[in-house]
Amino acid sequence: MRKQAENRAVRAGMRDAMGPGAAASAMRGDPARTGAP
Repeated sequence: MRKQAENRAVRAGMRDAMGPGAAASAMRGDPARTGAP
């Protein structure tokens, strides 16, 4: 489950690479849950 969430985080981070909080949220593990800009 965690691996899946991390993969999703990586994909979301790539999509929102322009967002300043994308990398930080991806490091946290779940940008969708943290609501990365």
